[in-house]
Amino acid sequence: MDYLESREVSALLFCFRWLLVNFKREFELDHLYPIWEALLSHAFCPDCHLFVCAAILHNNSALILDTKPEFDELIQMMNDLSGRISWEQTLVTAEALYHRLAEHPKRP
Repeated sequence: MDYLESREVSALLFCFRWLLVNFKREFELDHLYPIWEALLSHAFCPDCHLFVCAAILHNNSALILDTKPEFDELIQMMNDLSGRISWEQTLVTAEALYHRLAEHPKRP
């Protein structure tokens, strides 16, 4: 998060589109159904949608940190992920991030 704050993108505006269209642009239609199922069933928590966003960022953190994009480049980079995000890896990572946070002694 420090890097995102240094680039003044801590508001995570690119996540807004993900949430607004329920990830329809990020995943192919056949791959979207398991994502929607997890979101609508609250598969591992009521805030599953936030963990899916976090998982997409986490799974692409090396790319983000290696290229160190500026604000507009980062938004473009996230938009360019459309159709290239693994739904399986995203759901596995989202649940793992949830459990990591749930087990943290100082969780919010």
